[in-house]
Amino acid sequence: MAPSDPREVRAALDAALEAQAMLDGVEPVKKSSGNLQSENERLRAALSRMAFRPLVGGVRSVGHATYVLGVPGAWGLDEAVIQARYRFLASIFHPDSGLIPDSERLRQLNDARSILLRHLAEE
Repeated sequence: MAPSDPREVRAALDAALEAQAMLDGVEPVKKSSGNLQSENERLRAALSRMAFRPLVGGVRSVGHATYVLGVPGAWGLDEAVIQARYRFLASIFHPDSGLIPDSERLRQLNDARSILLRHLAEE
């Protein structure tokens, strides 16, 4: 499961960007007050590329819901895991306060959470 602490997410993104820069033969960005804005934009872009792509037609199945929430499958999930994952991703995609404001992604997160919670209740 992905880290839920924003500092862990940032450290993972930093490591991914540094590794990609090395593969590209580019000097990794050095942290200084002058380029923090640029680094934040790069991290947002990397996060956006790694995030789920909204599904055409919306979330319609348990499989779609697990994809949107980024969990390996419905087996072994419980309400606490679903809610924690939803809150983490909603904080990223919320149109008013997220790192990557995206109302369509948030709408699909809401649908995915509802589908998985309903699936758990039926079991």
